Amino acid sequence: EGAADAASDAVEATEDAVDGAADAASDAVEEATDAATDATEGAADAADAAGDAAEDTTDAAGDAVEGAGEAAEDAVEGAEDATDGATDATEAATDAAEDTASGLGEMFTTEGFDYDAVRDAIDNSDMGDLQKTTLGAALDAARDNPEALSEVLARVREALGQ
Repeated sequence: EGAADAASDAVEATEDAVDGAADAASDAVEEATDAATDATEGAADAADAAGDAAEDTTDAAGDAVEGAGEAAEDAVEGAEDATDGATDATEAATDAAEDTASGLGEMFTTEGFDYDAVRDAIDNSDMGDLQKTTLGAALDAARDNPEALSEVLARVREALGQ
């Protein structure tokens, strides 16, 4: 009877050990399956995130290229506007210079003679002081003599480069 009890106890212990091992193996398989599932889901999430990041990067690069293109177009338009403005300013300056030159031309004739304007033109010119004084004196002497005035005005025009 002692041997039967010992054998029965041994069988029970073996069954308990087998059940414990089976439970442990089952738990290990379940944990491994859960870990593999988690890893697979994590990899899928990472792949989705990488795809989203790639898409965002592509969109950002496209936006940057589009923005650079628009900036280049704006720069070209700005340069065209500046060129047009410079051309307009040059034309206006040329017109003003022509108007001034024709006005100076008239004052150097006996018909359009303006003593003060001719005298200012002499005084404000780059001529030397001696030449300014000589032409001023000739202008003063010829002021009331149309024949002499015509000759003095021609000398003044020549000295001024008109």
